[in-house]
Amino acid sequence: MSVALEDLCESVEDAARAGGHDLGDWESPAGEESLARSAVCRRCGRVAYVRAEPSLAGAAGPALNEPCSEA
Repeated sequence: MSVALEDLCESVEDAARAGGHDLGDWESPAGEESLARSAVCRRCGRVAYVRAEPSLAGAAGPALNEPCSEA
């Protein structure tokens, strides 16, 4: 995982935790191991996504925009 992708994952974990989420392990789509990851809240199942590549970098997903319904 690149440093930028690691940084994004850490930031997303902090933001999701602030919303009451408990993210599981980060997983990547096949063939995109160095570019993208997703993690699912262990409590409510909402997902967070991160992507880091030269033309597109950022985070999205309901685990970032909605509070955990099971916290």
